[in-house]
Amino acid sequence: MDLITEEIKESKNFQILSKVFSYHYVNKDNLKPIISYDEFKEVLTNFIEEIMNDYLIKSGNINEKGSCEIVNFNKRKAGDCIDTKIRLDEDVVKDIFLGDLIMFTPYHELTHFKYNVDIASGKVYGNLVRYLKELLIRRDGMTYINGYDDFYYFLNYDCISIETLANMEGIYNLAKILDMMRIDLTKADQLTLILLLKHNVSLYNKHLRDLTLNLKSNLFYQNFEDFFDLIVEDHPEWLDYKQLQIEYYQDEEGKVKKRTSEELQSLLEIEEDEETRKYIESLLKQNKDKKEEKFKQKKYDYIKFSKITNANK
Repeated sequence: MDLITEEIKESKNFQILSKVFSYHYVNKDNLKPIISYDEFKEVLTNFIEEIMNDYLIKSGNINEKGSCEIVNFNKRKAGDCIDTKIRLDEDVVKDIFLGDLIMFTPYHELTHFKYNVDIASGKVYGNLVRYLKELLIRRDGMTYINGYDDFYYFLNYDCISIETLANMEGIYNLAKILDMMRIDLTKADQLTLILLLKHNVSLYNKHLRDLTLNLKSNLFYQNFEDFFDLIVEDHPEWLDYKQLQIEYYQDEEGKVKKRTSEELQSLLEIEEDEETRKYIESLLKQNKDKKEEKFKQKKYDYIKFSKITNANK
């Protein structure tokens, strides 16, 4: 389900921001604001909350409310999202007010909000499961050394799925909003967003992680997917998440096991949800690819062994 829909265009806040964004962007080099900064902050936060509350309702969370607050992080970070509460740094909002429309932080944090809601709602799709896995690795790997914590997150910040997905979808939703507002970015700004998107796609495709500060890690578990397979065995409670009940299960002894391709195929045959079906199909493809890779490696090892053996005759 999309976070930004055409319905948002009917919002009064959308219409005000559309005019402000358009005028302030074109005239940012010699700006005479058409509304005050305080008015802008109120309209922007109301607009973000409208998007959040619309998504919550459509996700079946009719009793929950999203909130957006502008705070001063003193340059420590641009924003954050905890559950259904977004906080944006004052400097970020000022930059947007002054015409910096490629500042996509609000949409980055809205993506975190969306994933939080989807996890709690029990939705299943590939990116969400990957997001959840790294969220749980991060929780498991929080190690206190010299009073500092959360090493997994900070060591891998550039490529961790939690952030690359928020960047990728944040850029997409920014572009979607600007298109709905009929605002054309300069070629230079378009190029900046395109390069940033490509960079994050490249980082998203990187599976290796720095796990040196996790005591359960070793050189055989640099791939975060393989590492998750290792530590989920110690956390059967993680299977309370619906998203993980497809790939993993608990046996009669309470041990966490990974489903075989045959078991996944059986699930696929009875699954009706389209997104869940796509996810199961992706798992089946991963298993097939790994099997073929192992076969190639064995074949290579056999050929190498044969050459050495023949050379020694």
